[in-house]
Amino acid sequence: MDPTRRQAADRQIIAILVSLSVAFVLHLAGIASTLLNLVQEATDPRGIFTLASGTLTDEEMGERVGRAVAFFVCGAYSGLGLLWIPINAFGVYSRKRWGRASTLAYFATTIVTCCCTPIGAYGIYALMRADVKELFDERRT
Repeated sequence: MDPTRRQAADRQIIAILVSLSVAFVLHLAGIASTLLNLVQEATDPRGIFTLASGTLTDEEMGERVGRAVAFFVCGAYSGLGLLWIPINAFGVYSRKRWGRASTLAYFATTIVTCCCTPIGAYGIYALMRADVKELFDERRT
C-alpha cells in the first residue's frame, strides 16, 4: 500500500477508535440510566417492584410489564456494549481481521438505536473502505 493510502486508512482507524470510545461512554450512561430508573421504580409505590393495593387494571399491568422489559433491554444492551467495545477496540487497534468483522457487527447493532445511529453508520462506512480493508488484510491472524 502506498504511503498516502496508508495514512488515509490510519486516520480512519483512529476515527473508528474514537467512535468506539464515544459509544463506550454512551453505554456507561445507559447503565447509569437503567440503575437510576430501577431505584426510582423500587421507591415508587406504583412502581414495577411493588404491588398496589387492590387489583391492577390491564392497562396498569401492561405499563409495568412494558417498563420492566424496557429496563431489561436497555441494561442488557448497555452491559453487552461495555464488554464488546474494548474487545473490538483491541482488534481494530491491532489490525486483526476478526476485529474488523466483530466491529462491523457491533456497528450494525448500533444502527437500530436512536442516539448511536450516526456512530454505527460512520463505523460501517469506514470499515468498508477499500484502503481500510487492505490494512486488515495485510495483517492476517
